[in-house]
Amino acid sequence: MAPGDILVGIIGTIGSIGLVTDRFGKLTGNCKLAIISTLEIEPEYVAVYLSSKIGQDEIIRRARGTVQMGLILPDIKDLPIPLLQPSKRKKISELVRKSYSKRQESIDSYKQAKMCFLQELGLEKFILPEELYFERKLSDVKSKRRLDSEYFKP
Repeated sequence: MAPGDILVGIIGTIGSIGLVTDRFGKLTGNCKLAIISTLEIEPEYVAVYLSSKIGQDEIIRRARGTVQMGLILPDIKDLPIPLLQPSKRKKISELVRKSYSKRQESIDSYKQAKMCFLQELGLEKFILPEELYFERKLSDVKSKRRLDSEYFKP
């Protein structure tokens, strides 16, 4: 997979759509994904269309099977993609790229806010102990007739 590829879930979560960005470079996938590479149409536009109600209906319409539904690759080639004017497709693609950029900014801002909060509380270097719970057999709980965690703390 390369940036610009569109991923479509074809087994299990049929119709899940993903768009590969340049964040990780080249990636690998598994047999439960179809990889769509567009040549003449903006990949963001195709991903938005496939994620839309109409696109999802077209995908689900082609699903086959009884117990575990699946979508076969030749059926994906037959998915109709409405072609808007190039200027409108580019505008949609720009909005997708802008929203991804804003999402990344949001993630970064949240990390900064979290660190600022922890610094203000003096907890930036605080490490929780690994064991946050303790296990006991049901027979131990029944015999002691206690259910509270402090009693069974090692």
